[in-house]
Amino acid sequence: MSTSAGVARKRRADESLESSTVKRTKKPGIEALREELLKQATSLLDALESKRLIRAAKNWEQMEEDRLEMIRIVKDIISNYKQYLEAVLKGIRIPLDFPDEWPQQFTTKQIDASKAIIEEVNEGAQNVAQLCETLLTSTKAAPSPSLYNQIPIWHEWQKNENAILCLRPKEKHGLPLWILADVFRQFRLMAKAPLPQDTVAANVALQVAYNLCDTMGEAFLTDKERSVRFQDCIGSFFSPGQWSQHCISTKSEIYGASVDDCLLMEGIICIFREDKVELGEGHDAYLQIARDYQIYIARLRDNNDYVLLHRGAPTFLLCLIGM
Repeated sequence: MSTSAGVARKRRADESLESSTVKRTKKPGIEALREELLKQATSLLDALESKRLIRAAKNWEQMEEDRLEMIRIVKDIISNYKQYLEAVLKGIRIPLDFPDEWPQQFTTKQIDASKAIIEEVNEGAQNVAQLCETLLTSTKAAPSPSLYNQIPIWHEWQKNENAILCLRPKEKHGLPLWILADVFRQFRLMAKAPLPQDTVAANVALQVAYNLCDTMGEAFLTDKERSVRFQDCIGSFFSPGQWSQHCISTKSEIYGASVDDCLLMEGIICIFREDKVELGEGHDAYLQIARDYQIYIARLRDNNDYVLLHRGAPTFLLCLIGM
């Protein structure tokens, strides 16, 4: 194969990648997988069309048929991987077999070279097959939290049976929270009750409320800046609880969650907090943090966690945004 042909193929692969990543609705991580798939597929195609393999397959009809079939499949991947993904996953597993006997005119060096290229092709095909399988699984998986906040994404996924019951849209609701966990019943009663007069707790709460009202309306340049100022305002109000960033992953979810801040009490998460510098066009921080919580619950279930089994996992979801 000529160098110019290889360059042209690489350019086509790059163009295919570029055209397939412009849509907003694709999931983070999918693009990286797609890029690696195109890279591996292009490398595999080079090996399939190499003179060494053509020479090795020349005298074996079945090997030549398998080689040509693989070439067709790999070209389908490069031109439009999504359309052919499931078919590719079945077809790309075709292995190239070694012949029972090598031609008499083949020297030991030629035989070794032929074996090497066949092994290279089969290894490349296996890599491509694994990437196809991962991509196929990922495209069917629920989006990451950072993508779930986009209207086109959550609007579609909230139509599914496993939609998050968070009133988006309104028919997606479960039982009232104050029935599901007593902590929400107590919170509901306390929120409606007047603050006790002249107590330290009431005075601290009023001071924190004043600080937040006085500060959170300012113009912040970054999410982090808003987060820092929020922490300054609340001080030790939630003491002895501790705030910390929390990364969550589990085997039943393709994507993990990275929560801006979590409040832990005695090692148990009580509050998830998602911080945004401003509201942002077309993005919903509430859907993002709800997806964070969904992944958190999945992890507790996967691990048969004591917290979930014996106490449930009631958690307040707090969105800190520019309003």
